[in-house]
Amino acid sequence: VYRDQGQLAAAEPLFQRSLRIFEKARGPEHPDLAAPLSNLAGLYGSQGNFAAAVPLQQRALQILEKAFGPDHPAVATALNNLAALYQNQGRYSAVEPLYQRALAMVKKGLGPEHPAVAVSLGNLAGVYMAEEKYAAAESLYKRALQIREKALGPEHPDVANSLNNLAVLYHTQGQYAAAAPLYQRALALKEKMLGLAHPDLEVPLRNLATLDYARGLPLQAEPLYSRSLEILRQEFEQDFTYMSEKERLLFLDRVSHVFPLYFSFCLTYHQQHPDWAGKMYDVLLWKKGFIAESMAALRTRVAASG
Repeated sequence: VYRDQGQLAAAEPLFQRSLRIFEKARGPEHPDLAAPLSNLAGLYGSQGNFAAAVPLQQRALQILEKAFGPDHPAVATALNNLAALYQNQGRYSAVEPLYQRALAMVKKGLGPEHPAVAVSLGNLAGVYMAEEKYAAAESLYKRALQIREKALGPEHPDVANSLNNLAVLYHTQGQYAAAAPLYQRALALKEKMLGLAHPDLEVPLRNLATLDYARGLPLQAEPLYSRSLEILRQEFEQDFTYMSEKERLLFLDRVSHVFPLYFSFCLTYHQQHPDWAGKMYDVLLWKKGFIAESMAALRTRVAASG
């Protein structure tokens, strides 16, 4: 629950404690360890801390393969999780065979219309996107969307993810008219499910803002950028309080592309909207200031501890 609310500082010690309890009670190779291992790996992955995340997910996969065999649906989930971490690191040669294996497993075990098949299709499509195989990616994204809408209904959270994926594909290819309604529908679904300030809204808000920037619609883009950055600022405040300096830098590296994109937008339109240059400066100051403040607070606590 804390993770889904974006409260990673509250979630991490619970995941860690859960893992310790299972290890002590069941031994280091029991399949019950796979869930807390994967949860903790996912949390670290969302922070960009792949050095911590990957070994945990690899261990979860090994445990499940040993316990259930190489073709169990739980193994497919672990394969997807590990491949996603590799993909975020740009290790595409390692990613595709894992996704392909997972897709074949879930189709065989659960049938071609199961929502788990949509997950694997979307994952594989993401690899094709990175490799600029757009036609192959589009086919898989559309199939994943059809499966989810049929199996889960048109307002399920996973449908929003499929809509966003397909919109990113069209956006990347310059098909703005096709991307816009998909972004808008995905954002509306997430707002309905999560409220207006949830961490999971940061990316869809920024995606739609960037599309409006590309379409020459600055008055539509600016409030979306502002909301996206405010969510990111809140995430900084929640997570930086417990991260080490190394973890902070990894987290910042994950979102580093956000800031120059927004600065580019503000500079493009600063003559028509001079106050946007001020907003840009404010963003730069809170980003730099918060990092310095959080590091100083950490050093103060260390010094006070003796």
